[in-house]
Amino acid sequence: MGHSQGAAIAAGVAIGIIYYAHEMGWDEIPINILFLGTHQPQGLYGADYDQFKKYYFEDFIKEWVLEWIGDIFTKEKLYQNQGIYEKMNELLGNNSWGGLIDRSVQFTFPNDRALFVTRMGDIPNVKNACSEKDNLYIESWGFYAGASNSEAFFSEEGYHFPKRLLDKSFNPDGSINENAPTFRECVKSYWKIYHQYTTYRDYIKANPSKKYAAAKYKIPVISKVLPDWFHTILDQAISKAEGAKKELYMKSELYRLRLNALVAFEKVHNMELQAHFAPVGLMFNQGVLSDWDQYQDQTIWDRIKDTGKDLFYRIDYSTTTDIKQKRKEEKAFVEGVGKSRMIKTNIANTAGIKKWIDQAKEELKITEHWYSNILEWWKGNKEYEGSGWAHGAR
Repeated sequence: MGHSQGAAIAAGVAIGIIYYAHEMGWDEIPINILFLGTHQPQGLYGADYDQFKKYYFEDFIKEWVLEWIGDIFTKEKLYQNQGIYEKMNELLGNNSWGGLIDRSVQFTFPNDRALFVTRMGDIPNVKNACSEKDNLYIESWGFYAGASNSEAFFSEEGYHFPKRLLDKSFNPDGSINENAPTFRECVKSYWKIYHQYTTYRDYIKANPSKKYAAAKYKIPVISKVLPDWFHTILDQAISKAEGAKKELYMKSELYRLRLNALVAFEKVHNMELQAHFAPVGLMFNQGVLSDWDQYQDQTIWDRIKDTGKDLFYRIDYSTTTDIKQKRKEEKAFVEGVGKSRMIKTNIANTAGIKKWIDQAKEELKITEHWYSNILEWWKGNKEYEGSGWAHGAR
């Protein structure tokens, strides 16, 4: 089971287990894969990629934040033509992953599109526990005239939202925050506030002498509306851009409207992040799916089990409490249906996989104390030296 970028790692771990079983002489093994919060590229290149950046990176993001997160996008993390589906095809030599694709289930909320973890669609041909059809689009919402241009979306006051989205806000203990705005409400608020800002921004561009005109209303204190680390980054960016006029700028109407837009964007971003992490953190919580047309009383885990009931090897052998009967039913599964759900280990015996296995074996020979380093990092005694979300103390 893997989440986010770890979903790709889960696929690799499954291959490693199968390869190891093959080395030991096993002909078949039972194995299932669960992909959560996936990032499957959907041909986001060229003009489409430029349009995506324009869609997400408005000027308050580009000028205030992009310097900090530039490493993510200068490397064009999103500009990929190979995701889990394509890489598994390459390594295993066929589109069914040697049958492993039929032992796999995925669950990703369609409004999982947060800025730093942008999802670009579900994994083709992997059974979907969230959506009726794979979501092969990049946006988490839209605003345009007319009906929705996709059957995966529904229309509401000119806004277009994906179906089966996670619309609620949750408290740290996993309970529903009844007083918090929904995802749809956050989107509508952001779009209105953003256009108030852009209208005034365009006015200032046409009248640059009025850039530092005083704010019409009280300006929120950044440290009270944004996290401390973000406040620090923002302050540094403004200092760099405005120099000696920093204080004058931070009392202007342009700054007030721009800050309002950023705060409104952050609320949408946080709701998208919640949708990204929910398949893990809220997997067993009742009420997460209560807005759906079906399955209101189910949990995410219930949906996964239901979707995988005819795919997975061993999902609840038996519900009986009688030990003798339970063993009898388990034996019947193992000797019956279970045999049809085994995976041939020779699917992993390919030149492409062997290349990576051999490279890893050589690296382990020359890397001293690699396992103890992992343990020290896990305990918090060693700084993480890799990349991505795990940076810094865990």
